Amino acid sequence: MGQALSTDTAYIHADSLEKKSVVLTNLWRYHSGDDSLWSAPGFDHSSWDTMQTRMNDLDTFKEKWTGIGWFRKVLAVDTSMHNKNLGLSVFQYGASEIYLNGRLIKKYGEIDSTLREKGFNPRNTPFIVRLDSSDYQLLAVRYAQWEALENPDLIMRFIETMGFTLEIREADRAVERAVGNIFGNAVINSIMSGVFFSLFLLYLLLFIFYSRMKVNLYYAIFTLCLGIVFFGAPLRFLFRSGFYPILTIDIITVSAFIFLFVGYVGFLYSIFYERFPRHALYLMSLPLLMEIWLFISPSEFLVNLFLGIFVALMGAEGLRIIIVAIRKKWQDAWVIGTGVIAFFSFNVFVIAMNIIEPDIPPIIALI
Repeated sequence: MGQALSTDTAYIHADSLEKKSVVLTNLWRYHSGDDSLWSAPGFDHSSWDTMQTRMNDLDTFKEKWTGIGWFRKVLAVDTSMHNKNLGLSVFQYGASEIYLNGRLIKKYGEIDSTLREKGFNPRNTPFIVRLDSSDYQLLAVRYAQWEALENPDLIMRFIETMGFTLEIREADRAVERAVGNIFGNAVINSIMSGVFFSLFLLYLLLFIFYSRMKVNLYYAIFTLCLGIVFFGAPLRFLFRSGFYPILTIDIITVSAFIFLFVGYVGFLYSIFYERFPRHALYLMSLPLLMEIWLFISPSEFLVNLFLGIFVALMGAEGLRIIIVAIRKKWQDAWVIGTGVIAFFSFNVFVIAMNIIEPDIPPIIALI
């Protein structure tokens, strides 16, 4: 196979798969359009363009993506992996057909002739495929995602990546990892969201019956938003078909993360101030401005920049209130301060995740 030593080649060795996976998001041979001949292992794709399957650059996406295309990747297989089973997992929002050496091995969603796909996201649920005895084998993916062309700016703002991710692991490890991740994430997020929703109902009722105590209202807002943030992850997992339900969940989750700061600073002001300070109005209006900026900003970089500044500013205001309260020896300042410090650390983690993993949406990085 003439393309075996090119930059679009992935090397499959038993030693490397024993310790980690092979994530095939780097350069593949790519051609827009659709032709069944492009699945054949003998087809010469040397004249094709190269592109990553995970399309997280908006300009590149608009320039190269036409709704449907083929991706081809050469697998250089070590002899120890000949005739062995592998676990392949896919994450996508569109529809795909996956071919190994010209043979269809998996199909996610539906691709029809009306230029519309019925998308399906397997969310990295692995399937097992058996390699043959060739040193070089051809993996081809027919991928469709027309929905992303309708409003790419909005979609990229919240989803942050188009295309698909394909990962290869040892068959047993792929299954074990998928089951462990699904169970662990579901349990943790369900417990956390249940706790915060329960606190929301409790403090909402307290505010209804004791409306003079505004602190209960602000704490109810705070816990409601946190509950939505943690509930977003398992809720996303339920929706595997259809792109816009996922987009709606992401918008609600990100919005909840932004507006939880209204409850956060309002709660602290209500405890330690008889009247809100003059600057409180400006700070508590920032979430609304941040929400508007989220939709109208011309740049993803600017969204992340201002979100980081916003989180740092609101978190720092909470620390300032607590430091002043402790210095003045106000009652329970240390107890509440412990929670504020924990929450501030949570904010630092949000900012750090967006620096370390800039391709992950702000809220998705947390859950």
